Amino acid sequence: MGEKSRVLAGGWITYLLCLGGVAVLALVTVWRYQHRGDKVLSASLLAMLSIFLTMAAMSLVPLDIHTVSQAASYASNTTVVELGNDLEIVYFTAYGLILSLAFVLLPFCYFFLEEREQEAGSKRIRRSLLYTGVSVAAFTIFLVIGLLLKPHASTGAGEDDLHYLADVLGEGHGRAALSFCFGVVCLLGYLSWLTYTACGLTALPLALIRGRRSLQADAEDLGDELASNRARMRELEARGGGG
Repeated sequence: MGEKSRVLAGGWITYLLCLGGVAVLALVTVWRYQHRGDKVLSASLLAMLSIFLTMAAMSLVPLDIHTVSQAASYASNTTVVELGNDLEIVYFTAYGLILSLAFVLLPFCYFFLEEREQEAGSKRIRRSLLYTGVSVAAFTIFLVIGLLLKPHASTGAGEDDLHYLADVLGEGHGRAALSFCFGVVCLLGYLSWLTYTACGLTALPLALIRGRRSLQADAEDLGDELASNRARMRELEARGGGG
């Protein structure tokens, strides 16, 4: 146990420090890019939580590499196996939290906040629960597909599919099902990201040519234009009155 603790100490302390930096990054990112005139506290907190969980899961990879490399240097094989099992639990806990966020919390909050000014609270809750149920049903379908999907083609003649289904849970296919669901979420995210950034990259050269102006400069230009229009209106009124 002491050997295992020595291996884990350095990696987890560094990881916790990284989590602090990730929390600050999520806070700054949401604060920088949120709409100044239409800020909702719950939406901001949810966006911060989404960024934090995603970056925390990504940060597990260097922790995994560090822990395994350190353990392989001087720890016993039993310690290496135990560390691998512990890290696997941490991985799937993080993935489970992300899937819960993607299929439950995000849909509910999105539809609950979508019409917050036009609908009563009880009606919004019912509608949000309805759409969240659709999202959970989609997740269940993905989970069943991942659970029943055979990892490799059959090599034996006359393989009994019922026997395969009976052994699914006992053979650890739940992990494969969870990985399949996470892969579906990543695929949808990549497609959305590619579609969204394609428009942004197309407009980037024009934005660089035009440059960016401050809000104060735009406000001054609008003020000057408004003053010029008012002066023009007074001039036309004076001409009309004099005529």
